[in-house]
Amino acid sequence: MKVTTIIAALLSVAVVDAQNNAQCRKLGLPCGATKTVAYIVKKGDTLTHIAHDIYKRKVGICDIAYTNHIGKNPNLIYEDQTLLIPTNCRTIDDSSCL
Repeated sequence: MKVTTIIAALLSVAVVDAQNNAQCRKLGLPCGATKTVAYIVKKGDTLTHIAHDIYKRKVGICDIAYTNHIGKNPNLIYEDQTLLIPTNCRTIDDSSCL
């Protein structure tokens, strides 16, 4: 009985996790993010600085670039630009956009 309960619990977690990932993909959020926060770019900022120093490597450079539809040069950002930063990332992408 306990084994059946444990298996059922694990399966329900897997189903919920898959549903959350699908919902985030529909929202266009990378890295398994569940929401975003706004960040206003300051003079001298780069996506590397924002992802690694400000957000302590809890989000990847390419996760930010993808969320904000930043094209071929992921460090082409402007002072006073508002970026949406994905939060609660499960995986970090620092390389696919470089």
